[in-house]
Amino acid sequence: MFKFVKIAVVAGVLATLTACTGHIENKKK
Repeated sequence: MFKFVKIAVVAGVLATLTACTGHIENKKK
């Protein structure tokens, strides 16, 4: 159970980071 929560948190952070970097890349163009 704890491992699943850890994976969910990591996935959420990665999703947020990719969304932020993608947004910045779009602004540059």
